[in-house]
Amino acid sequence: MSGIEQIKADVFQWKSSTLFYRTWGKGDKLMIAFHGYGLDGKTLYPITQEILEEYTVVAIDLPYQGRTRWRETSTLTGHELKTLIEQFLLHIQHKGKITLLAYSIGGNYALGLVHHCPEIVDKLVLIAADGLKFKLPFWLITRTWIGKALFNGFVLFPQPIFFTIKLGRKINLFPPRVLNFFYESIATKNKRAALRMRWISVSRIMPWQSKVIATINQSKIKVILIFGRKDHVIPVENAVRFSKKIDHCHLEILEQGHQLMHRGNAKVLKSLLEG
Repeated sequence: MSGIEQIKADVFQWKSSTLFYRTWGKGDKLMIAFHGYGLDGKTLYPITQEILEEYTVVAIDLPYQGRTRWRETSTLTGHELKTLIEQFLLHIQHKGKITLLAYSIGGNYALGLVHHCPEIVDKLVLIAADGLKFKLPFWLITRTWIGKALFNGFVLFPQPIFFTIKLGRKINLFPPRVLNFFYESIATKNKRAALRMRWISVSRIMPWQSKVIATINQSKIKVILIFGRKDHVIPVENAVRFSKKIDHCHLEILEQGHQLMHRGNAKVLKSLLEG
């Protein structure tokens, strides 16, 4: 039986939205996993291949991504995320603690969830994860009226940003991979609209990083950070600073870039979870 055939797919109805999720593995421990930007739950399958005897992995397609159909008219808050996950755990009939795994933008959801319901989390695994550092530009364009207005304008009139990207390429303002990654995310009107909705969807989930850190330490949650030294999308320095503030934390730095969710890192994840 191939790996893809071992993945079971299902949906969970929450309010007006339909969340799509995939399940694989046969272990007694439950891992809830959040994927990266513009991806879906099945992209987390390769890196979990070495833990499937011990863990059952449930990967949820995030709002406005994958096959989830997100129809809520208000922005998701941390308290609503807590309610959503609690109801989801009832849906899949799980009563014990969970391990949280998150990649890239999924880190915002994982950190928000840890802060609002730490009592259900045993371990937190963040892989090249966003959310470890406060970003003023992100806060401005997702939480202020003028920022939202500018973001809406950008969706319709992206020419100034396109010009900046071209200029950046000519003068090597940013690494080419970063510029290409960003340009690919905004190349069409639909992609820009999706970017807007995806960023706004995480804007009210995360409290201040200091509060998340305090919650993690008070709850004695074990944190595992896996980052790439060559990551130009989410710098490893974010993880280094964050790790120094966590009481029970292991930081694993790989000689790789941002794309860490592959089969080659499955043994790394297994070793760190067992350590």
